[in-house]
Amino acid sequence: MDQAAVSRRRMLQAAVIGATGIAASRVALGGAPATARGPLEAPLIFHSPEVQPFVDPLPIQQQLTGGRYDLVGRTTMHRFHSSWDPSPAFAYGDATYGGPVLENQADAETQLTFDNRLGAHPFAKDFDLSLHGPQASDRIAPRSVLHMHGGVTPPESDGHPQMMIAPGERFTHRFPNRQQAAGLWYHDHAMGMTRLNTYAGLASMYLLRDRWDTGRADNPLGLPAGRWEVPLSLQEKIFTRGGQQSIRSTRLVPQGSWEGGAVGDVGVVNGAVWPELDVDRG
Repeated sequence: MDQAAVSRRRMLQAAVIGATGIAASRVALGGAPATARGPLEAPLIFHSPEVQPFVDPLPIQQQLTGGRYDLVGRTTMHRFHSSWDPSPAFAYGDATYGGPVLENQADAETQLTFDNRLGAHPFAKDFDLSLHGPQASDRIAPRSVLHMHGGVTPPESDGHPQMMIAPGERFTHRFPNRQQAAGLWYHDHAMGMTRLNTYAGLASMYLLRDRWDTGRADNPLGLPAGRWEVPLSLQEKIFTRGGQQSIRSTRLVPQGSWEGGAVGDVGVVNGAVWPELDVDRG
């Protein structure tokens, strides 16, 4: 018998011994096997209302190119599916959810000014004020800070979680873009509130181009360009009756207490639930 076979046998023996130890400890603690108990209520809430998929067209995000941007963060109403009512949301710029796709060239500086004009928070009841960062006032006047995820950014423009600005304030970031072409994204980064603000809609894409990925049809890599390049922002979300977005995913954590994850049961692309897009055969 070779050494590999011996090692594999020892690994299997250890796994069996470990599983037996777990079962024995459960009996010692007075716990019966799960199959001997009655049905348990699932701890997950995943019960978004049923909706017909692939009936709404894929939203094509506004795409802006250049080195200077002024982005306003706003409270909006957004319809995620044509059969649902609009839901309170957050957005950057003129969008009702998410924001424009920004584009610039490598080694060309981007100057991005974020203007916080956010109003009542869509998830005001989900704030956990025991965390470092959130305050009761953030429920009606949320602070925010913009962060370029994946960007090689100077500390003063990074959008550190504690660099939050209140509604009525603005901050200018300078991104040198001294890196290779990449698909990045910008989003809220507020201390103790990132999950709430980003989930509400404060997130979108940033495309950095270089001499290889130029964004033009004649790019040296032969990458899809023009109408054949479609930026996609993918999310999984939870919805309540009528299509109101929710961040409550488990029955185990009381509302208003920290709950990480919030895994959803509905696919959202560019702010639309299970949209469709006609594409050319290739």
